[in-house]
Amino acid sequence: MGSLSLNAAKALSDGCSADEAREQLTTLIESLTEFLVADEHSQNWVGFIVREMSEQGDAARILHENIWQPGTELVAQLIQAAWDNSGEMLFEEACLEALLLVSNLVAFTNGRTVSMQILDWDAMGPVELSKIKQAMDFRVKDIVGRSSR
Repeated sequence: MGSLSLNAAKALSDGCSADEAREQLTTLIESLTEFLVADEHSQNWVGFIVREMSEQGDAARILHENIWQPGTELVAQLIQAAWDNSGEMLFEEACLEALLLVSNLVAFTNGRTVSMQILDWDAMGPVELSKIKQAMDFRVKDIVGRSSR
């Protein structure tokens, strides 16, 4: 994830085109999906993160400052660049879209058991992961397909 984030940040700082921003966003979200959904150890991280979000202690502050805020802002900047727009109001809108996009994955992290029951899936294998990636790709295309609201 780290190198992908660095690549995306570099593309943004180099003034990437809207098409390049879309490609970077798609790659980043696909990787995040794989990291959060396919990695069986991610469930341990998710449990820790959920606890820290509810307790709001030092760990939550560190996670916010070093992962959540910069990660959300990176996704928002890519969305905004894909929209080929700038400005404070559009950045807020892009942040909202970034939060909603990434939060879609919660159904397959701490909500995995319920989601798998609803979908009648017995396991989280390559086929299921592919379906989730495809659904996330549709969401990315929907978001970047709009110039903004």
